[in-house]
Formats: sequence, structure tokens, C-alpha cells
Amino acid sequence: MKTLKNTIIFLGVLVLGSCCKDKPIPITKEPIKDNCSSEIVNKSIQISTDLYKGKIVCLCPRFPDYITTGNFAYYYVSPNPNNEYEFCFIRKNNSNGLKDLCKFNFCTGIITSMAKNVSYSPNWSKKNWIIYTGINNQLWKIKNNGDSLIQLTNTNTYNNHAKWNLSGTKYVYYDASAFNFKIANEYGNIEKNFKLPMLCWNWYSENEIVYCTNVGASQIQVSKYDINTTTTTVLATVEGGGVEAGNINVHKNEIVFDTKYAVYSITNNNVILIDKNYQSFYATDFQVLTDNYYINNRGLQDTTALDSCIVYGNYHINIVNKFTKEERQILLPE
Repeated sequence: MKTLKNTIIFLGVLVLGSCCKDKPIPITKEPIKDNCSSEIVNKSIQISTDLYKGKIVCLCPRFPDYITTGNFAYYYVSPNPNNEYEFCFIRKNNSNGLKDLCKFNFCTGIITSMAKNVSYSPNWSKKNWIIYTGINNQLWKIKNNGDSLIQLTNTNTYNNHAKWNLSGTKYVYYDASAFNFKIANEYGNIEKNFKLPMLCWNWYSENEIVYCTNVGASQIQVSKYDINTTTTTVLATVEGGGVEAGNINVHKNEIVFDTKYAVYSITNNNVILIDKNYQSFYATDFQVLTDNYYINNRGLQDTTALDSCIVYGNYHINIVNKFTKEERQILLPE
């Protein structure tokens, strides 16, 4: 219990800083991984292994119904690049399915709703614009105070996972109507079109994009693309296919990305396994919050019920110690 006490105090001082050092982060008392019993973990490992090998593990005659527990589910976290004590995310009301774009400040402990009828992938810019996919799968941007909502695209299909560059002067996204990627300036004017086999993407520098792609059937390759010279440089290759789009992030000199089966960090060409992703316990949007902590969107799912046609899950936002890997849920006010 001494470790727990020290962790809470350490989090309160380090992450919140002097603005609210007497108000520690509201987190669960026990590490979140303790919520997953060894039986479920072992079963999940077996299920994920069977899935990977192509074995049938679901006895349900149709796709299972996924039921989210609790009042809200939380998705797509994006830290404020100007304030490490604040982040935005999408909150889904489980009673009616409606989603809104929210931000949470560690210092005030307050959740603020900034926009309604959102869909996915908010991304916070250096200029305090938040871009996201919203109504009719179009791109929208809004100021972080909830003002100046602007529609950026108007196509007949979806526009995916827009990411601001480091200065907030342009963004990259996938335009499904054109089957290619586009780079637009902050006002939505298209500056460049290009095609790459990118499964997830983000900015590595002002003029370089870092992305993941499949190599063969079982490997993921991380590369960077120079938008001026159109040259590509491979940074790393890891085992495990099935990347979910939008799950690569860069902070200072560290790249963090997740595949279907694991979460990795790359620093100075050194690849480190941060965590494993199983069916019952998986993370997305894993990214650096401070020099000592990660933040992620965590899903807990009862895969032991796959053969009963109903799967219960819970989706929330966690904070992770970069060195001990201890992970705790941030208790957001409702």
C-alpha cells in the first residue's frame, strides 16, 4: 500500500503542477489491470491466439451484441499541446447513443462540452482549434472554448482522422471520395494530394508525416514521409498486423503507436514494447501526456461471453506511468 500512496502523491504533484498541486488527479485506488482476473486474462490470451491462427472461437450464430456498461463511454483522447493538464475526448451517452466533444482539466476537475453530434477522432492544435469528424462524416473545427464552429469538408462520403501539424497551420486527412490523402491549410484550402498505404498517420515534424503500414501478413512498418521531397524513410518494423487507423502519436522525440496486438514506443530508433492488446483489455490513442506519463483510451471487454451472443464492455481514459507501467483510470465527473 506504500507504493499506492506514493503514486497518488507523485501524480498529484508531477502531473498537475503548481496550479493545483493540492488537488490530486481523481484516479482509481487500485491499478486498472487488477480489475481483470487471471482467469479472464488467460482466456483472452487463448482467444486472441485462436483468432490470430484463424480458429473459430465464437459460437454465436450471428455477430454478438456489444453492450457498454455505465452511463458514459469515453473515446478518442487528444491532449492539449499548450497545456499538459488538459485533454479533449468524445463522450458517448449510453442511454441514447449521442456523442459530444468534451475537454477535461486536471486543475479544475471540470468537464466542458464543446460540441454536439460529433463522430470520432478529435485532434487539438497548437492554435487551440480542435478538428474532428462530425455530422455526415465531414470535417469540422471548433475553438477550444466552444466558439466558431466551422465545416471544413463537403463530400458525399467520410473524411478520416485529421491531424494538425506541430504549428497548427495545416492538417492531413484521408478523403474517401477521392481515395487519397489530402493536406489542407488551417482554413481548409487543399495544398497537396498524395497516395500512400497509410493505415494510421500523424505529423513527425512540420513537413514530415509518420505512418504505419502492413508488410506482408504479419508485420507493421513505421515510416516517415517528407511532403516536400516525397521521399520515404523506414523507422522500424514490428510483428503483428491489423493496425487501427489513427493510432500513432509523436511527442518530442518519441513515437507511440498501437497494433492489433500490442503498443510500442520508438525513441532514437529503439523500439520498446509498452503493452499487449488482448480482446478483453486493449488500448487505443496511446500517447505521451508528460515526460513521465502516458494517457490512453482503454477498453475492458468480457471476451469469455463471446459464445453467448452478448459481450459487455467499458471504455474509459487511463493514465500510465512510463517507467513502472502502472495504469489507473481517470475518474471523470458525470
